Amino acid sequence: MVLRHFHIDAFTLTMRLDDLYSLPRAPPPNDDPSTIRGNVSAKHKEILANILGWKTRPGKKAFGNGAAFKIKLVEADVIENVMGEGSEGTTAREARIAAEVTVEDGMLNGFGACFCLGLATGMNPDGVSTSMEVKWHSPAPVGTILRMVGISLTMTKRSTISRAEIYDKNTGRLLVSLIHSVAPVEHCSKTSIKPSAGQASARL
Repeated sequence: MVLRHFHIDAFTLTMRLDDLYSLPRAPPPNDDPSTIRGNVSAKHKEILANILGWKTRPGKKAFGNGAAFKIKLVEADVIENVMGEGSEGTTAREARIAAEVTVEDGMLNGFGACFCLGLATGMNPDGVSTSMEVKWHSPAPVGTILRMVGISLTMTKRSTISRAEIYDKNTGRLLVSLIHSVAPVEHCSKTSIKPSAGQASARL
């Protein structure tokens, strides 16, 4: 399942619930709502597909839209959850959707502060993300120049951990901070990345 924070434009801010029924038909891959599984009505499946299509339509200037417009809605359910027992129990509705997308080259990330440390130590930090904790501190309006700072915290044969911070370059205001953990694909590289002349390999 793919979760995505949609860009909020002026139309969305003024949209009423009734307006959702008049959205244009979604383009591929969400142009056939009959393929969506789940217990919601066929009409609501169509509307959900149209909303996703509208939010991620090709050409829309929103973050990550080059990948987001390929997301396909595959399930939509409304579930009745009973909380408690007997006469004191209450029922709460839960909406659950599932979507799918194929990983492509444009979704991959392969550069960071730990490569700088890797060049100095002869270790290859490239690997697979195992966790990421992100905190959003302040919004970045259109036109903001972002300054991105990556800091290596630790790099061993088993794991690499780094911290990243994103600032407003002009004001110095912190916008986003995160901690990222990676499990290296290669434990140690002696051929692809080597220390430069005069540099000793660090023991990590």
